[in-house]
Amino acid sequence: MTLTVSVAELTKRIGKFSDMMTYGMKRSVRKHFREYLLGIMIPPENRRKSISNISSLVSEYNQSTVNRAFHGIDSSLLEQNYIKFLKTVIGNHSVMFIGDDTMLDHPGSKTMEYVGWFFDHASGNNVLAHQSVTSGLYDLDTDAFYPFITGLYIKKMYGKEFKTKLEIMEDIFNTAENNFNVAGKVVDSWYSSIKFLGSNFVTELKSNRKASFDNMGRMTVKNSDLFYTMDEIIESTWLCTIFCVNINPLLIMK
Repeated sequence: MTLTVSVAELTKRIGKFSDMMTYGMKRSVRKHFREYLLGIMIPPENRRKSISNISSLVSEYNQSTVNRAFHGIDSSLLEQNYIKFLKTVIGNHSVMFIGDDTMLDHPGSKTMEYVGWFFDHASGNNVLAHQSVTSGLYDLDTDAFYPFITGLYIKKMYGKEFKTKLEIMEDIFNTAENNFNVAGKVVDSWYSSIKFLGSNFVTELKSNRKASFDNMGRMTVKNSDLFYTMDEIIESTWLCTIFCVNINPLLIMK
């Protein structure tokens, strides 16, 4: 069965969500943010067909709208409002924290703030881009996924307080854990640090990543002989059995 929503109803829903996200901000900021969301979410063909329903709310989706929408946004308040909204939706349900990162390519934009050269695994080349640490929450009770907070990775060259991607991910996870019933985490291999992973996790380990059978902490010269690569573990059935049973059955090994 196909459900259809009128442009007027869609406008109302998006407008209400926009108002929740910008609660406590300046009136002009709230107006432009609403215009921006409506401009993205309502297809041009629908805007033309029912322009009378939304002409007072939505402007054309373009760079000017983006600039006006985000120039005065209070990002900290926007984050707080979004978390508050998610709490009303998720409640006390158990959620799985999902962490990864992505790149937003900006070819030829060398002067854009915080843009830098990053290696793109998809193309095998270095590209000009913003690199963002991304996250999501998966509701284990309702089988629903919700985008969560993102953090921009800024290179040391810009003089701001530097944080690694792992440190940014830790901050985001702590925010999730402080506000939701987090049952565990699923993260990319970049974040497979024993300090961050804790006890309940799913990750991917590169074949040359070393792990110990016991909680040895950081590998040093003195205890390095007690750490094994994934290749070494997989080569031995006996070692693999011990690893899977006694260390963590949730590891996904590459």
